[in-house]
Amino acid sequence: TLNARTSGGSISASQRAGTLEIGTSGGSIHIEGASGEMLKATTSGGSIRLSGVTAPAEIHTSGGSINVEASGAPLNASTSGGGIDATFTAAPTGDIVLKTSAGSIGVALPPSAAFQLDASTSAGGVRSDFPVTVTKSAWRSMPWAAFSIWLSTIRT
Repeated sequence: TLNARTSGGSISASQRAGTLEIGTSGGSIHIEGASGEMLKATTSGGSIRLSGVTAPAEIHTSGGSINVEASGAPLNASTSGGGIDATFTAAPTGDIVLKTSAGSIGVALPPSAAFQLDASTSAGGVRSDFPVTVTKSAWRSMPWAAFSIWLSTIRT
């Protein structure tokens, strides 16, 4: 287990296994090559960048963007002040939840990925390069899907 905290600076870590819990009040977070049980990263004033991640991740920033390159682990990411870009090199094995209050969301998945999508925005649009059936309901169950993706943007 790695626990790293700072109140005024950035945190970087690479090639870590096990549980990672990282937090900062005034800087960015950069993690490269995280594997293991769980990755938790939180910052109040910076961006978060994850690359080569195979661990399930829960990440949040109040004042920056989120950029994730993962190999298929579940992801829960939120930001109050920036966009989110998530690229999966393999089909995710669990749910993906991406939320922003002031920015765009981009997700790249392998072409063979099967999933459920719940996407909404209060100011903007939703676009998919995958074939999508649009319904009026807020959620549509697709039992063949291996995982789910929830995307939302909220303009306050």
